[in-house]
Amino acid sequence: MSRTLLTSINNVLNLVGERSLTSTATGILGSLTKQCITQAISEVCQAAKWECLRERATSSTWTTCTATLSSSVYQILGVYWYTSPTGTAETAFDYPTVSLDYVTPQEFDSFYLYPYSDTSNRPSVWTKDDYHKVKVNPYPTSAGERAKVIFDVFVFPSLPAADSTNWSTPDFFTDLLELKAAANLSMSHIQDSTMFQSLMMRYTNLFKDISRNNNQIGDTGYTMYRNNRTRNRGINYGRR
Repeated sequence: MSRTLLTSINNVLNLVGERSLTSTATGILGSLTKQCITQAISEVCQAAKWECLRERATSSTWTTCTATLSSSVYQILGVYWYTSPTGTAETAFDYPTVSLDYVTPQEFDSFYLYPYSDTSNRPSVWTKDDYHKVKVNPYPTSAGERAKVIFDVFVFPSLPAADSTNWSTPDFFTDLLELKAAANLSMSHIQDSTMFQSLMMRYTNLFKDISRNNNQIGDTGYTMYRNNRTRNRGINYGRR
């Protein structure tokens, strides 16, 4: 995680036979390379379930039964309720937890909505609503009870803010980003299909090597971008 943005940009440029830069503040090549890295972030993130991108989070923004998550979230593994009245999302799983059942949006809309504000109730089901929004039912109305609802999610890593800023991702993941970004740059800027194929082969081989280790987790979750995979368990919760 000690690699800076400028180091990554120069690694990408070197991969396509371009000279290194001393700064990305001026010139179009640095800007183009940043764009290719940003594109690569999205592509690599959604290619697998990377444990290094997994977080447990709460939501501070609620509208009745709807919780709004961070815009960096791109996939939801699950929603949980935990019993401790204190602590953080990261320590929540040190306490007894209950996994909420996923239902389709259509099934969720057939339920009565039940608000609650004390410890006598808890959420039972959840579904996706809109972009970065999740609905739960019954739904909490107090800050204390809302803090007990934990979202197990994957998040996009942020592009470092400055040339000298380090990546927050492990080096193996940054290696993948650089190869994918170089492949993108070879087509968008250099327009060399042979170079593109060579870089994609290297990217694919590295991806397979990494995926054989413990850096990729199981194939479950609910994406914020594509039709989600449902796990309808036939819940009979109280239809209206």
